Amino acid sequence: MLTYGWPGLFVKLERLVRLLAYPDAHGADSADAFHVAVQSLPGFGFSNPSEVPSTHSRQIAGRWAQLMTRLG
Repeated sequence: MLTYGWPGLFVKLERLVRLLAYPDAHGADSADAFHVAVQSLPGFGFSNPSEVPSTHSRQIAGRWAQLMTRLG
């Protein structure tokens, strides 16, 4: 999982996503590929504002853990 927030956008991670998801296109072994999820911090990018005014890193980590569990 890759995470971004202000002042970035997911497009800045596009090259990294391609390297991780398609290593064979960059001279590496396709067996080393990853499933990649790019998630914006609550209230940034295209995400909805946080329901909690001061969402801190532990809360965000818990949300990411739930997301990854749901994704399998």
